[in-house]
Amino acid sequence: MPVEFEFINNGIGILIIGKGDVSGQELLDTLGDIYKLEDKVKKLKYTIVDFTSALSMDVSSSEIQIMRERHKKASEISPDRAVALVSGKDLPYGISRMWEAIVDDIPWETYVFRSRAKADLWLKETVKNKFNIDITIAST
Repeated sequence: MPVEFEFINNGIGILIIGKGDVSGQELLDTLGDIYKLEDKVKKLKYTIVDFTSALSMDVSSSEIQIMRERHKKASEISPDRAVALVSGKDLPYGISRMWEAIVDDIPWETYVFRSRAKADLWLKETVKNKFNIDITIAST
């Protein structure tokens, strides 16, 4: 499956990875699977969305709006979270920036990166500053 996820760091983090050709529907399906796990979502302090292995993305503006609504609802049970999106290629990067712009009213701290190393560093610093928790992130 082009979009996979796993909870990391004893459940305070989630890593979402998009590989190959990623569709908006696959992203929506993955979000649906994640947000069904409400007890786990409540514990989240950070999210990494890594599109560095995505070859292409086909995500419509309406799918981005649906994602926004799902994230808004999730922020009601997990209101304080750091979210890093990593997209090396231009199209996934542009879609990630579009997503970042439309979730500006959600109380999460978000940032889009071109490099996974920079995203990991930002998350380590942000989680330490926000929650006084030291995290270890295994890059893929």
